[in-house]
Amino acid sequence: MLKECVLVIVVTVMCCLSPPAFFQMCPHGHTVWKWASQPMLKYGMLVGDFMLSSNILLSGNNYAKISLLFKFVKMGMVERSTFFRIQDSYCVDTIKEFWDEKRATVITQLKSKGPVVALGELETHTHVRTHTHTHTQAHMHSS
Repeated sequence: MLKECVLVIVVTVMCCLSPPAFFQMCPHGHTVWKWASQPMLKYGMLVGDFMLSSNILLSGNNYAKISLLFKFVKMGMVERSTFFRIQDSYCVDTIKEFWDEKRATVITQLKSKGPVVALGELETHTHVRTHTHTHTQAHMHSS
């Protein structure tokens, strides 16, 4: 901070973010003091923005719906660009890795049970039924 910055200090309250944040700035644009109602992660990302973004994704909702809800109740919302940056940088690969691990575990368990018939659409919830090979053949011949 420069000596001339001490003369006039402007306090700014940022409430467009998910948490309120307060900044004291001099007329020259130097930040004298700042405070946010929640901790900041690496690179200045707010913990609440990260949690809100990841929970929107994990809930199955989308940014537009939740943003509209927050607007109606006059709450600050994580910026759209921040939401997609968090989703791309932290969430998608982690969720895919978790899904691949769980899927591999289930497939390994099902392989030990013998032949398996998977019913349902593969893009949605798949209902898995196990049948013995002879039961499946007998059912097909009796139809």
